[in-house]
Amino acid sequence: MASLPNPAVFATADAAQGEKRLFNEQIQATLTSVGRSLGECRLRRGMMNTELIIRRCKPSDRSAIDALNRSLQAYEASLRLTRIDADAIPSSYVDEIFSRIRKRIGGIVVAEIGVEIVGFIAWIRDEDALELDPPEVVITDLVVSAPHRRSGVGRKLLKAAEAAAVTAGITRISVATLSANTDARAAYEAMGFHQVMVSYEKHLRLLT
Repeated sequence: MASLPNPAVFATADAAQGEKRLFNEQIQATLTSVGRSLGECRLRRGMMNTELIIRRCKPSDRSAIDALNRSLQAYEASLRLTRIDADAIPSSYVDEIFSRIRKRIGGIVVAEIGVEIVGFIAWIRDEDALELDPPEVVITDLVVSAPHRRSGVGRKLLKAAEAAAVTAGITRISVATLSANTDARAAYEAMGFHQVMVSYEKHLRLLT
């Protein structure tokens, strides 16, 4: 099983090490301000004043991230019949998330309420040679547990990714979702995202 990234949650591959180290340091600056973690940015929730904390991912968060991924898969299976069952997701899928982060200069932070991880966001850095502004941050995973959706958790996670991008000098950020996931689409549009590409799919019948 692959190990999780260190608390800096950024790539350490040998290729382009100088650039990656700089990006890592910039993100560290984003996640830490005057000695405080990004988690010092909090929301008070309900009469119990339970605080929402956005913080860097830790190795001990792996099982929570796996459970969140499965919960999203179960939800998306209700929107798209070709999705595999949530229980069929291999445990190595979480390792693939962290592998992408290490290889593609990415990051991951979690949303925590009390001792519960209620959401996470992961992103990578990418470049499109056909764009006038080639570098971009691509959100690869964004999950909020069902009881905490529509409560500002997703917005806070997105803001963390945006802050990381801007700190690294990247002004473009993108995310994809199922066309049938109207709630997610509305949330992204409410935060200023706009549609730039439409994906089409066709199922073919094999010859017998």
